[in-house]
Amino acid sequence: MRTTANEPSGALRERARQACLALAELGYGERSVAVYAKVLSDMELWLERQGMARPTKPAVRAFIAYWRDAGPPLKGLPELSEYLVLAGATCPGALSEAAKAVQAYRAYMREEQCLSKITVTGNSNVARRFLLWRAAAGRRDLGGIGIAELHAFVAAEAGRLKLASLKTAVGALSSFLAYLFSTGTIATDLSGALPRAAARGVLSPPRAAPAPTIARLLQSCDRSRPTGLRNFAVLMLMARLGLRANEIASMALEDIDWGRGELAVHGKGGRAERLPLPADVGEALAAYLSGGRQSGACRAVFLSARPKASPMSRYAVVMVPRQAARRCGLADVGGHSLRHALASAMLAEGASMLEVAQVLRHSDQAVTATYAKVDRSRLGLVVRPWPKVGQ
Repeated sequence: MRTTANEPSGALRERARQACLALAELGYGERSVAVYAKVLSDMELWLERQGMARPTKPAVRAFIAYWRDAGPPLKGLPELSEYLVLAGATCPGALSEAAKAVQAYRAYMREEQCLSKITVTGNSNVARRFLLWRAAAGRRDLGGIGIAELHAFVAAEAGRLKLASLKTAVGALSSFLAYLFSTGTIATDLSGALPRAAARGVLSPPRAAPAPTIARLLQSCDRSRPTGLRNFAVLMLMARLGLRANEIASMALEDIDWGRGELAVHGKGGRAERLPLPADVGEALAAYLSGGRQSGACRAVFLSARPKASPMSRYAVVMVPRQAARRCGLADVGGHSLRHALASAMLAEGASMLEVAQVLRHSDQAVTATYAKVDRSRLGLVVRPWPKVGQ
């Protein structure tokens, strides 16, 4: 059994604390850092009992084996040794360059480029993953980044990511490399040296969730329970207004104007737009707010189900339709499938592309044009007849 009654000595406890600070600097969320703080504290105590002065890689592997044998597995534990390497726990000099570079890159995207929180998090996660990959191979000098290792990293990512995610990762890595060049960390701009992922997306139309599937997802929510009321309201916002997960997670009580029947939506690029609030969506929100939401000082509309209420994370919102699909025995249904379904329904009812763009809050109507592919009758409006011979 794992023992947590004792604590490691002062020096070891301080080393665990510094490692957690490094993880926070690298962009890990508060909850993740708290979990790893517990793991690191237990590891330092275990090392002390084993008479080991420092967490070498063999020692970390031995601790992981001990942890697995002592109780249920912890997600992400196999990568603990890599986290410790980059955090500086196993090699004290590793933190200064790698962690500070990611921290500075996050600040640059947030303060200089004014990018959204989700973009900052996504790009820094790719940068951090690349640095972890280098550290695992014993390469920690940022000034020594070369084209060959960049191609090797992209090839490794291609083995585990889908095409769309791979393209996003390559774009994020390119951004990080451009930042390193602009700060003089690397002598050559390598942002254009990355291999490009094949663009096959234009060949496949977006997949819209069928209306019967959406109905089953909504019916799967047990509205006699607070979480059922919450999840039903989340699904209604996705299906009826096409809201993205991040837009739902960031929604505050002040964003609902009950008097005017409007909803303020904080979308990509920091844009705030107002949408009409349909009666059925308003009823779902009212039912959750009055009968399912915990009271407290938190102003977020959607709260977690934990005893200490906190805002739902974007990931938690993403999982709402997926979990509903699993309850129904269906394949995974994502929030974007519900957006596509809304666009398809609007087109089928005679809405124009401009109207669809306004509801889905697309700044570029070229993005909205991809939704025409789900309605073949609409394609006929933009295809000119082929001239006959002799005309």
